[in-house]
Amino acid sequence: AARAGLGAEELIERFGAVDVRGTPLVAMLLLAKSSYLVGNPASTFSVNMADIRRASGAAEASTTLRYGHYWDV
Repeated sequence: AARAGLGAEELIERFGAVDVRGTPLVAMLLLAKSSYLVGNPASTFSVNMADIRRASGAAEASTTLRYGHYWDV
């Protein structure tokens, strides 16, 4: 049977992912400091995180969301 995707344990083992169970503030801090953001252009949270990252000096290429083009999907 085909698998839909990797489980949390496999992501942790293969890619060094971190399982953080915390508040939304913890999620925001991790996303703001992450190396790369794969954002959902339909998500206000993702758009805001991309803006926060940009304001903090993150490179434009460090996210899938391009400034001013969030709704051109």
